[in-house]
Amino acid sequence: MMPPFLEGRGLRELFAQPDQWRDTRARLDVDWASFVVCEPCSWRDVKMIERECRKRKLPFGLIYWAADLPAMRRKGLSDDATWYTGVMQQGYDYAFVDGAPDQVILESWVQAPERMLPEAAEFTFTRSVRDFTQKFVRPER
Repeated sequence: MMPPFLEGRGLRELFAQPDQWRDTRARLDVDWASFVVCEPCSWRDVKMIERECRKRKLPFGLIYWAADLPAMRRKGLSDDATWYTGVMQQGYDYAFVDGAPDQVILESWVQAPERMLPEAAEFTFTRSVRDFTQKFVRPER
């Protein structure tokens, strides 16, 4: 079983132990907002983890969520468009470094967007899932 949270050295140590990786998968829940604000890591670092997973034939999943929304809310700058544009921007950013996760998860635990349906309405949760998958999810080969 993988630890729930690892940083640089911990990841390197875990990757150095091939037996730890049998019958498992990697799913990253990254604090995307820190890429912009503090820059402790980057999309290239996430791509490196994806490559390491591929070497080990591990499925690699990535959780997308509007990590910047709580900070924008505190500044009075958030609405449902903040959710949508934040998630879509993460898709563009990861695609820019040739990222292609095996599993894409869009989750929200930030009480946004306000509406789930309909998928054709602007900035609903299902609209973000629909647009994200149409734009960034590659068909299985």
